[in-house]
Amino acid sequence: MQLGFRMNPVLRLLMILSDNDIYDRCLEHNLVEPFKPNLIQPASIDVRLGNHFKIFQRDKTNVIDFRNPVDITKDVWVKDDEYFLLHPGEFALGVTYERLNIPSDLVGRLEGKSSIGRLGLFIHVTAGFIDPGFKGPVTLEMYGLHPLPLMLWPRMEIAQISFQQMVRPAAKPYNGRYQNAKGVESSKYGRDITDVLRDNRAREVFGMPTVEGG
Repeated sequence: MQLGFRMNPVLRLLMILSDNDIYDRCLEHNLVEPFKPNLIQPASIDVRLGNHFKIFQRDKTNVIDFRNPVDITKDVWVKDDEYFLLHPGEFALGVTYERLNIPSDLVGRLEGKSSIGRLGLFIHVTAGFIDPGFKGPVTLEMYGLHPLPLMLWPRMEIAQISFQQMVRPAAKPYNGRYQNAKGVESSKYGRDITDVLRDNRAREVFGMPTVEGG
């Protein structure tokens, strides 16, 4: 006699999307664009490297002050048949070729690929979490640990993204400073905290009193 298994409905909603789920979401809701079914893994989808990079110019300033960080990046574009060279110990920004359209009831997670990691390439430092509501390509925080320079080619499979179902849709899906980007985005850290506190729409969503002049 087989015993039936009933899953708690809350746990069901906390599941990571499978290959079938990702396939359906891509076809019906454009979760990942452009969509190539052969990039789907058992519980994730591979994403490819784009053509746009940003390198850091060390001669622009002596220090980065987090109270008012200076953007010292320089744009670099490579053609489809060219490569970007990442030197040992170098940090650079890249971007995925694919664009994401995360609905308000999903969370995305950017992760490296095993074979890429074994060649000494980090594809993100801390920014692996993708908010519900995010739309656009994903900026990659690339760091080379290999003792030799790494040749990075546009359209190479660079990372993978998994998706997790939320218990309830977000009350305020992401609509922040990196929404609908066209390419690599430099850090926009430094927005005054008082501006955040004056976001009366957010305060109303969470039942907080609004601030005059917000």
